[in-house]
Amino acid sequence: MTKKRKKYSQQFKFKVALEAIKELKTINEIASVYNVHPTQVKSWKKQLLAEGPTVFGQNLAQQLREQEARETELYEQIGRLKMELEVAEPDPAAVAAMQEMLHNVPDGYGVITADDFNLALLENPDLIVIDVRTQGELDEKGVIEAENWTHVPLEEFVAMKDQWPADMDASIVVYCGSGHRSTIAMSILWAYGYSDVRSLKGGFGGWVEAGYPVVEFALP
Repeated sequence: MTKKRKKYSQQFKFKVALEAIKELKTINEIASVYNVHPTQVKSWKKQLLAEGPTVFGQNLAQQLREQEARETELYEQIGRLKMELEVAEPDPAAVAAMQEMLHNVPDGYGVITADDFNLALLENPDLIVIDVRTQGELDEKGVIEAENWTHVPLEEFVAMKDQWPADMDASIVVYCGSGHRSTIAMSILWAYGYSDVRSLKGGFGGWVEAGYPVVEFALP
């Protein structure tokens, strides 16, 4: 039986190629997020760089402007919430606004899969890992072992800014139980100017489901 070749829309190709050009994620990360082969990602990136926005069809320049506008609005929303997050007990309206903002984050944006996270831990000993779960979760379920692991609960995330990395360009991965709280923490770090922050897809639960080990939490 002949295997059918997958067909991708012009918009899909452009979106993937654009992600590759931005270089916010590795080729393998992008391939994992969009479920395509890394070689295909490289090929679309090469085409887009060589031939410009018209390579995959008509009106793609407009699509580029619209996507950039959406991302600009996303960062503006994060910035507007920054002042509210400074206080010890954020206003409920600010929290609700943050929740709404998270729904507008582009699919897969800022995410790292368990497989790629494991690879990053092996390849980059300087990778900073921030666990934003509660103390109870750490005691009950354990933690992901990492050389530069730190615990900053989301409930105290802004109040514990002194525990954040000093280097604003440091590579950081944030994780929680399922991925939601870590996305909030990632957005807060973006708001404060950190440039290389990702949230673990599926969180601690996704890491365990992927078959990767955890260790018992012990006070430093």
